[in-house]
Amino acid sequence: MFSSSINSHFRLIYLNEMVTGQAKEYIFGRAKQYNEEWEVDFSNYYVCITGLKKAVYTGVYGKSAAEYMQIYVPLEREIKKYLEECGYKCEVFMFCYFNTKQIVVIFEPQEDTGVPAQRAAKYITDMVQRTYEEKIFKGSTRYCNFTALSDLLEDYQQLAPAFKRLQELYDFSYFYMQPLVMDEKLYGELKRDFSYREALQLLDNINNAITRGDIERVSHLTEELFIHRLKYAFDFSLCRDVIGEIKRLVYRYSTIFDLGLEEEAVGLNIEEHATIEELYTAANELLMICVQATAERGRVIGHLSQQAIRYIKEHYTEDIALTDVASYVNVVPEHLSRVFNSEVGRSIPAYITEIRIERSKELLTNSNLKVAEVAREVGFTNPRYFGRVFKKHLGITPLEYRNKSRESKLDIGARGSSLLAGAGKGASQ
Repeated sequence: MFSSSINSHFRLIYLNEMVTGQAKEYIFGRAKQYNEEWEVDFSNYYVCITGLKKAVYTGVYGKSAAEYMQIYVPLEREIKKYLEECGYKCEVFMFCYFNTKQIVVIFEPQEDTGVPAQRAAKYITDMVQRTYEEKIFKGSTRYCNFTALSDLLEDYQQLAPAFKRLQELYDFSYFYMQPLVMDEKLYGELKRDFSYREALQLLDNINNAITRGDIERVSHLTEELFIHRLKYAFDFSLCRDVIGEIKRLVYRYSTIFDLGLEEEAVGLNIEEHATIEELYTAANELLMICVQATAERGRVIGHLSQQAIRYIKEHYTEDIALTDVASYVNVVPEHLSRVFNSEVGRSIPAYITEIRIERSKELLTNSNLKVAEVAREVGFTNPRYFGRVFKKHLGITPLEYRNKSRESKLDIGARGSSLLAGAGKGASQ
């Protein structure tokens, strides 16, 4: 064991270097140089990772490094005391590489050890969980303590590969956030095969249900995808692929129905959520908005019309017509016109004009662009023609619309100021 001849800071460095692959000759050479020994012999031993990562106890619960160390130091003593009472030799330390900061335990059973490693690891898990509940969680159930335990290791050379695998097992807490001990046996029992092809089929079914406005079906399929399939796949790469597809789906319907979900879709990421359940809730909320929009319209908008709408909304500022849209979706104009009219309820030229008028209203209200400049911004090459079309749709000219909208804003602002002044006067009386 390292004594005062090597201070605790350097001892911690050596322990960290052990689990990350430093050569045995170097580590043991340094110990021999100071006539010291490690607590374990690295023959027939176990390793476990437990405790919250720094990103959680600091980023989520606001504990500083100093505050967390006040929690950790007594825990380290308690873990050592427990394992020694069970007949284990052990090293307990803080893994500090890559700003992770987690508790690592290397423990080696002796002849008189009566407690199996799995049971000892579960006791440590529960001990840390109780401490966190008192000192960190304080009623929060978003996170819990989670432990990853290695198989029995036979020599020092197995330590670094085993530790790398433990980090992977620990990260699976994202899919199975419970205060338990995850080892290879439990992982094998929980894991279920789920391929990218199967995920795409479910996503295709979700899309079809959205186009039909089938709210109940979308809800059921989304739960199946996340809670019954992704949760037990333990596959971050697959999870990210699925989220990428859902983002594209949400963006498409947001574009079609002007739902304004683009920012929310961009923010839908694994890293923003603690568990697969949280990710499911976020994805489901966005998909529910999409399917409700379809249901409220009472129309089924198929893939062809969806593609056409997306093209129009991305190119309405250009000189586009029915033939351009048909060319993009790769069908003849007559067929696209029939399908679009049936599903959207208006012709493509009328839809293009509608999009342009709506955008011009925003620019007239919220910008200082001249009317002619607004016309060009929304795809009209002739300002006079823009004025005629605008008046046909709204009954007033673009300039009259601008003046009315600004008068309305001023009126709302004046009423707001009056209310605030009245409230202030009442408070002072």
